[in-house]
Amino acid sequence: MRSHLPQRRPTWMAWPARLGIGTAVVVLLAPPARAWDLAGTRQVVLHSRDGDRTLPGTVAFTPAADGRTAFVLTLAQAPFKHFFLSMKEFKCVESAPEVFRHVAYTPTRSPVW
Repeated sequence: MRSHLPQRRPTWMAWPARLGIGTAVVVLLAPPARAWDLAGTRQVVLHSRDGDRTLPGTVAFTPAADGRTAFVLTLAQAPFKHFFLSMKEFKCVESAPEVFRHVAYTPTRSPVW
């Protein structure tokens, strides 16, 4: 026995009908997205879940002639506290709901096998 209720389209077929011609035209004619110019000094900002902002340091970008960009990260000492986690001491920024951990990275040579 066949139902007299209208048949529903699968959800993957419903979004083109909702999109509309106007939205499709706007999307197709939109200018491409661009990143900011990697030059100068920028603030590093940590945003916690409760809305607090912490400024742990700055990043200085220096463009090179070959198109690459070098950067230097400078961290302030003030917002960091010492935490002993996983049998190791870390510098962390503490907020009410969470702790941001700074893990210092020192590149080492890979062993030659």
